[in-house]
Amino acid sequence: MGAWFRLRATYPTTGLTAQTIVIINAMKKHGMILADNGSPWFFQGTADNAWPDTVISQLKSIPASAFVAVDVSSLQVSANSGAARAPAPGVVRHNPLP
Repeated sequence: MGAWFRLRATYPTTGLTAQTIVIINAMKKHGMILADNGSPWFFQGTADNAWPDTVISQLKSIPASAFVAVDVSSLQVSANSGAARAPAPGVVRHNPLP
């Protein structure tokens, strides 16, 4: 239920609000978990005035093709297990993006 995707490092931020750029930069570095509930590539959250309509609109305009799947297979304990191996303390795993 869900997959990890990261926004391509080359995704442009020209013309976007500062708030949107902060979120996009986080999606470039950390990625996001995509659940398969609802519409394809639908951004969902709690209604809150702290999220301006402009930011939501700009995030919704990011096409699925701007994301790449993150390979987390190295964290799998075994093929028949839902358990995941934790990275060693202090180790940051990062899959470079095109």
